[in-house]
Amino acid sequence: MRQLLLFLVVFSTSLVIAQSTSLVSPVTGFVQLEGGVNFSWNEITSNLDYYHLETGDNPSFSTSTTYNVYGSDSTINLLSGKYFWRVRPVVNNMPGNWSEIRFFSVINIRTIGNLGLWLRADTGIVLDATNKIMEWKDGSSNNYNLIQNTIALRPSVNSAGLNGKPVVQFNGSNQLSNINPIVIGSYFTVFNYTNTTNTLISGLAGATANPRFVLPINSAAVFIHSWAIFPLNGIFVNKTTNLNVPPNNSYIISAKRPTPVNFLNYSLAPGHSGYDRLNGFIAEDIMFSNTVTDSVKGLIEDYLRFKYAPPVNLGKDTVVASGFCDVTLSAGSGFVTYNWSTGATTMSANVNKPGKYWVTVTDVFGFSSTDTINVIRPSYNFGLPSNLSFCNGSTAVI
Repeated sequence: MRQLLLFLVVFSTSLVIAQSTSLVSPVTGFVQLEGGVNFSWNEITSNLDYYHLETGDNPSFSTSTTYNVYGSDSTINLLSGKYFWRVRPVVNNMPGNWSEIRFFSVINIRTIGNLGLWLRADTGIVLDATNKIMEWKDGSSNNYNLIQNTIALRPSVNSAGLNGKPVVQFNGSNQLSNINPIVIGSYFTVFNYTNTTNTLISGLAGATANPRFVLPINSAAVFIHSWAIFPLNGIFVNKTTNLNVPPNNSYIISAKRPTPVNFLNYSLAPGHSGYDRLNGFIAEDIMFSNTVTDSVKGLIEDYLRFKYAPPVNLGKDTVVASGFCDVTLSAGSGFVTYNWSTGATTMSANVNKPGKYWVTVTDVFGFSSTDTINVIRPSYNFGLPSNLSFCNGSTAVI
């Protein structure tokens, strides 16, 4: 009898460690700021000792750190760098198979280049007594704060203006400025505008010296002119060279100069002849005094993309514990289009049988992402027909 029990234990353990879990998040290519990185993966059994979560700086994990995690979620504080990660179960002190490998990056905006200005709507906002913005504090070490002393010209905060993230809202007559010079070599911003005529996102606070524009919109396209500081081959809209920016959409603009330029002053939503002030919002505005490399440009673009429009995440695999009624799968709000494997084109899809389901979405910047989820009904052996399904509270004749 003892030999039988030992065989069953060993056999059961072998079945568990022969399995491998699948990863949920972060997705491959994800970029975030330094701090807590949230890891999540699918559980394969409730009888584990723990999981090994391993991170390394290369896909062979020759240099790595292994964490013992009790559960299928963990948050780890990480410094700047590119990381590879994987997970495996441990049963009776015996490690199982590793999952697939993913990679992500952690960055520090303050050290990735010569940071000149960093404005974020989720920090550094100083409000007056009427909840209007009197100052937007610079997140760099330069204290290049943008202010507005005239109450009537102060913008406001929309606390959930872009996929639940705060933005600074301009109404076509607002402006924030700093009258001091600033050196601009590289530029990144996230904005949305509703103007039907030419509009200025950023530029000189006044005067007509050239260059006078940082980001002008002319005829629904980023304007390239001697008045503006960036050349045609140095500007990217949502990581593409297509400079068309129709109104009522959100954009990530990245731009680089061959050599930095000394700009006389700087203003958000300035007014100039032939251009309206911005009617829309700005979520983030970043400047470097140097011309960043293409790899750094890509990291900052992806940081902004994943911050304001995270990829679709259907969550962990769903186990239906009782019968099989309809299960609602949700891709979440904040996307422009949805295409489910079921044929549904809405935020949610209902399924009524086990299987693997996926959805492809398009976000507010035009990027696509896809996620897959397994809907599982555990196997029960009660002598019932294998095709019998029933919901809680229902009856069946057998």
